Amino acid sequence: DGIPYIGHMGSKPRIYVGTGYNKWGMAIGCAAGDIIARCILGQILDDYKVFDPSRGLDGTAGKELAQNTGSAVAGLAARLSGGETKLDAIHKDEGRVIRYDGMRVGVYRHEDGGISAVRAVCTHLGCALRFNEAENSWDCPCHGSRFDTKGHVLEGPAVDALEQIDIKEQNDHA
Repeated sequence: DGIPYIGHMGSKPRIYVGTGYNKWGMAIGCAAGDIIARCILGQILDDYKVFDPSRGLDGTAGKELAQNTGSAVAGLAARLSGGETKLDAIHKDEGRVIRYDGMRVGVYRHEDGGISAVRAVCTHLGCALRFNEAENSWDCPCHGSRFDTKGHVLEGPAVDALEQIDIKEQNDHA
């Protein structure tokens, strides 16, 4: 439902959770601290129920949560592995993360067939980048930084461009 999970974790005594902030971690993280502290002190307000971690875990919402969790884990595994895509498998106007010389490299093939290759790690705090097909940008899922296909910052909090990688078209290093 797009709303973070904040509060007491089900039947587990003294375990609280605060997660699902997306790019709003700084603001929602502070609110989560306040909500969890109030829960511990027994000052639970009705307004906090919207963040209840156990909400919607029955019926279709529970199935959807399980599917989303599975997709997130699969996506994380794919991003961590970096893939083994060959350069010639990347089509025009397409970007992919590959493994090259032991690094995660974001490769974009331009309309003219040329490629841009950047280190696929955000310059803000080092999160793994992924390619946004709708915007043709390298996006950071951790804090929302975005970079163009050549690695220039489009949107912060990152202020430094991505490192350019000199990649061989033969892709004999993958």
